[in-house]
Amino acid sequence: MAAQPASAAPNGTATGTGGRSVPPAVATSRSAGAPEAPVVPAPAEPGPVPSASNGSDWRADHPVASLVASDAGGALFNPSGHGQGGEHDRQMGFDRVASGHARPVTSEVIPDRATAFGERVRRRLTDEMTIWLTTVGRDGVPQPNPVGFLWDGGDSLLTYNQAKAKRLANIRRQPLVSLHFDSDGGGGDIVVFTGTAETLDDYPAVPDNSAWLEKYIEEIDARFGDAVKFAETYSVPVRIHLTRVRGF
Repeated sequence: MAAQPASAAPNGTATGTGGRSVPPAVATSRSAGAPEAPVVPAPAEPGPVPSASNGSDWRADHPVASLVASDAGGALFNPSGHGQGGEHDRQMGFDRVASGHARPVTSEVIPDRATAFGERVRRRLTDEMTIWLTTVGRDGVPQPNPVGFLWDGGDSLLTYNQAKAKRLANIRRQPLVSLHFDSDGGGGDIVVFTGTAETLDDYPAVPDNSAWLEKYIEEIDARFGDAVKFAETYSVPVRIHLTRVRGF
């Protein structure tokens, strides 16, 4: 095959076969009959080096722990769990997502992490193992239940529930719900959400949800033997779309 001619690059160098840079033959100084003496251009200044702290809003999963089975029809988790969580997330500027891999997630509800309240809300969504989910019964009475949850890093939470849990009927009848975390014991660190909930008919069960397993696998194995048995008990996924957050 015939050799391809070198092509000129924008900075004055030439690109030969295989993309290699070739010194240019530029202005020369010569007398009659003297050979050309190429003038070598000054090296180009290096471009900017990408920074790891570039303010990007990527999210990634981190494991946390301590599951306790609930008699209320949901998966209840001990907030005094251990494992990698919010402190690491805050240092790296990452939040957990349910997809099982890093991806950009934006929020229209959660306050900016640069604010004290926004940082606290994100920390609790990342660290906490239990959130109180309140639905409204047929008689109009609010019915709070502690449930395990997985935050997607944006504006929704996922829970898995027992098929017999009354809150499923409540959600189908009245999807408006509220959620809140425990206070700090002294009336502070209050975080309350409102949102709309929906049961998901075509959604991965626990054994196929890598982010849920990463969060709770040790406790699932310890209490249920494996994720399949856990899923037999907590078989109904519910997605809660957050619409507002308040607190102090």
